[in-house]
Amino acid sequence: MTYSQGSCDETKFWLEFAAATGLASKEIAGDLLEGYAVVGKLLHHLFRRSPSKL
Repeated sequence: MTYSQGSCDETKFWLEFAAATGLASKEIAGDLLEGYAVVGKLLHHLFRRSPSKL
């Protein structure tokens, strides 16, 4: 579960980088970042509810 959260955060970083450097349009990167924000929240809630904290 921890790896999933880290991967989500890393992807958000690279999307922000791509938008800032012009590798991706700010609109597309923004849409993807919104989706990854939702994924990150879901992972956070799953981690908190997991009895084994895997």
